[in-house]
Amino acid sequence: MKTILELIVFLVLFLLVTNHPQVESQLNSDLEIGLSPNQIIPSNASDEIKKMNKKMLADGYLINEYIRQDWNGSNWVNSIMETYTYDNTERLIELLKQLWENNLWENHSRTNYLYTENNLVDTVTYQDWYENNWLNDFRYVFSYGPRVRSFAINSVGNVFAGTYGGGVFFSTDNGANWTQINNGLTNNLINSLAINSMNYVFAGTYGDGVFLSTDDGANWTQINSGLTGDIVNCLEINSNNNVFAGTDIGVFLSTDNGENWALISNIYDFSNISSIAINSNDHVFAGTNNDGVFLTTDNGTIWTHLYNGLTNDNVQSLAINSSNDVFAGTYGGGVFLLPNNGTNWTQINNEFTNDVVNCIATNSSDDLFAGTSGGGVFRSTNNGAMWSQLHNGLTNQYINSLAINSSDDVFAGTSGGGIFLSTDNGFSWSQINSGLANAQSNLPTGVLNQSWDMLEYLWYSTNLIRYFYDSNENLILRLYGLRFLDTRHLLSYDPNNNLIEELYQLMSAGNWMNRDIWTHLYDGQNNRTSTLRQHWENNMWVDWALVENTYNLNNNLIESVTKGWDGSSWVNSMKSTLTYDVNNNLTVGLIEIWQEGNWVNYYKYEYTYDGTALCKTNNVQANLIEEIRQLWNGAEWVNSQKQTYAYVPTTIEGTGLTVTDYSLAQNFPNPFNPGTKISWQVPVGSHQTIKLFDVLGREIETIVEGYYDAGNHSTFYIVNSTLPSGVYFYQLKAGEFFQTKKMIFLK
Repeated sequence: MKTILELIVFLVLFLLVTNHPQVESQLNSDLEIGLSPNQIIPSNASDEIKKMNKKMLADGYLINEYIRQDWNGSNWVNSIMETYTYDNTERLIELLKQLWENNLWENHSRTNYLYTENNLVDTVTYQDWYENNWLNDFRYVFSYGPRVRSFAINSVGNVFAGTYGGGVFFSTDNGANWTQINNGLTNNLINSLAINSMNYVFAGTYGDGVFLSTDDGANWTQINSGLTGDIVNCLEINSNNNVFAGTDIGVFLSTDNGENWALISNIYDFSNISSIAINSNDHVFAGTNNDGVFLTTDNGTIWTHLYNGLTNDNVQSLAINSSNDVFAGTYGGGVFLLPNNGTNWTQINNEFTNDVVNCIATNSSDDLFAGTSGGGVFRSTNNGAMWSQLHNGLTNQYINSLAINSSDDVFAGTSGGGIFLSTDNGFSWSQINSGLANAQSNLPTGVLNQSWDMLEYLWYSTNLIRYFYDSNENLILRLYGLRFLDTRHLLSYDPNNNLIEELYQLMSAGNWMNRDIWTHLYDGQNNRTSTLRQHWENNMWVDWALVENTYNLNNNLIESVTKGWDGSSWVNSMKSTLTYDVNNNLTVGLIEIWQEGNWVNYYKYEYTYDGTALCKTNNVQANLIEEIRQLWNGAEWVNSQKQTYAYVPTTIEGTGLTVTDYSLAQNFPNPFNPGTKISWQVPVGSHQTIKLFDVLGREIETIVEGYYDAGNHSTFYIVNSTLPSGVYFYQLKAGEFFQTKKMIFLK
């Protein structure tokens, strides 16, 4: 919905650009990479508006219509109308936008929402109205399935799968069924797996080094003595059970099953190891993200740089066939071949139509399989001279990992689609995800952006955003890029799951380069008190913008001051002052700008609510029905915009059906941002509450409180956006009855 948020974001950007000319080009680059304005300059005044929106939908009501009018100097004139349509389960299925033209509402655009069987958003499609027809424009396609990063197969054919977010899974029936095996595994972000001749399983993680299991994954122990690189991208084991770990800072070696590790690549100064392969002579090949391939024939004492002919040095994967030929899958250059004992690489991309190769594997016949980012699986039966694309039944084309068992069955781990199996050399695939669900199965693992090609009459992909979460289901990483990664956003949290740091980096020549960092501070009530934005210049962080917030005793934001750095001190730019009524509904938002040493009026918002909830349930929630924006002309406030909202009762509330039991329903949608519907039923009238708690059991806020009659009830809850992404619990208390459900808030 349209709120003060739009103005605040605009003003922050405008004022900072005005005070600091060099900001303008940076903002342009921010917008070019697809970041929304509130990701560019954070403003907690805008966060508070979302908190206010929690009051916008009272119990038992859904927004039906929104109208914006503009002031022409004497009258309010219609401008925009949005109409919301729901299905019989009260899921939003269409948002229609119309413009006021020639004294009529004319169609402009619409947004359609499709859902999965689990009531998760599947596809959001935007269409434009053109010559009396709806024409596709663009859409977002969400994926939720597990992200499978690695496989390992032991001597009896049991398969281990490492996932990003669910830890390790285990199958004894060729993938027909999976069991989660995470006891002792304190990090569920699994990058790599390897198994030695004793069937010991090693798991490399993102952030916590290596874990070992000696009992088929039933129990895990962390084994990091000497392992100073905690991001373990790959693991390989030679014929003597020596373990090689490729990390962010180089290659480590353990000769005692991981009890001790030693860095063996330090004197050669290569790092960012993405892949390791070992041939039949125990020669070790290490692929890097930015420096090609290195070879050691003596367990790391001496390394040789193999770069001749390797025109792409971002090596994502390595594989070796029975003739000791080495294959390198690269990020943007397809596949390269290095013959046995050779020193020159040859690019082998004939009929290979996707050049981003994430993984390579060979079977007993030396058939070569390559998993790509967006192109599925390719196979070559002639050492890479010719390739064929194999995607029959492979409904997810983003392949992270490949593994082949002794029967030449091929396992493909995908980004968002779980695991696929081919038993016919890749000609056909079946999805095998039974039991692969995990605690994050309801969190999106990716969003694919697509645009409509008017000439070809088909959707084509334009961008892909990948999401990664920690064990508390906080979002810790966004990766942007369809074929080539171009931007990443790393997020860190404190023990209270408050977001404390955001780092933005851009990809340049195979390396991540710093761009911006935001640092957030909080008070004892977990209110965000300040946000510092710094920009990377001349190999150091330079102050850029600062937002300082003040709260009242009800934890409502009452003042937010934005400042810009002039090179020596902080200079005021904008101030937002927020006023509330006795029910904590935001009633006035005043925006002032700093001019010649004084705060000067700029914009003002006034909000009006109905009494629906107050009269009906004694709840403090009420529906926002009118929002008026005024502009200061130097002497008085002048009307600028008016926005009105209309609502309809939910079909569940007040149906008249006899309720014989207590029940708290699962919120919908879930995950959500910013709003979700909570429904419940009670057989007798009583004082009832629904409260929100974090994963540590601390009460966050009261969503519902008041007397409710027997029957079905529902409320629409919009979360305070200062809360971090993650898992929360909402609990219904009605008399002596308690029931708790889990909800997932995703920013």
